[in-house]
Amino acid sequence: MEVLVIELIKDAIQQLEKANIADATVDSWLLSEEILNVKKQNYYMNMGITVNEELAAKYKEAVNKRAEHIPLQHIIGYQQFLDYKILVNENVLIPRPETELLVEKVTDFIGNNEMKVLDMCTGSGCIIISLAASGHTSENGAVAIDISDDALKVADYNKKYNNADYIKLIKSDMFSSSECEQYKNEDNRFDVIVSNPPNIPTKDIDELSEEVRLHDPVLA
Repeated sequence: MEVLVIELIKDAIQQLEKANIADATVDSWLLSEEILNVKKQNYYMNMGITVNEELAAKYKEAVNKRAEHIPLQHIIGYQQFLDYKILVNENVLIPRPETELLVEKVTDFIGNNEMKVLDMCTGSGCIIISLAASGHTSENGAVAIDISDDALKVADYNKKYNNADYIKLIKSDMFSSSECEQYKNEDNRFDVIVSNPPNIPTKDIDELSEEVRLHDPVLA
C-alpha cells in the first residue's frame, strides 16, 4: 500500500508543533528529504508523490524521535558544515553556523598559504577538517586535540570520510599530554591555533533547551 507524502508531512508538522518543536515545518521536510528522498521543491512539481509503507514507518519513527526533542542531527546522523558532511552523535557538540564563520575568518587569514594549524577542543573535527581538506594546512601541519576519547573517535571517522586522513589527533587536556611537548619547541610551533570550545557555565545547563541539556555531552 502506498502512502501520500503530503499526508505524512502534515501529520509530522502537527505532531512536532504539539511537542513545541520550534522549526516543526522545516524539520518535517528535512526528515522527508533524508528518509523519503522527497525534497520540498520537488514535491510541488509532483504533488501526488507516494512512498511504500516501510518508508512511511521509518519516517514516522524519526518524527517520533524528533518529538521527544532528540536533535535532528542525531536522528539523521550528520550535520552539513560548509562543504563537508560531519558525523555527529551524543559524544560531540553539533557544529553551529557561527563556527562556519570562524573557519571563514581563519581561511581569510591564511589566504593562499599552507600553514601549521592546531584545532584545540576539536570535538567532531569540523574546524580542522574544513581547513585541511580545503588546502589551508600542510599535510604534516594539521593537528587536533581533545580530552574525550569518544569525541576523538568521531573526529577520526570524519577526517577519513572527508579525505583528510593526515590530520593528527591527540588526546590531551589542552597541552598537558606528553605528546604535546614537541610543539613547545620553536621549530614545531603552530602558525595558527583555532578553537571554538564549549562556553556555557555549568550552573546554566539546567536553563538550556532539551535538545542541548539532554543530548549534548556533559563533559563538553
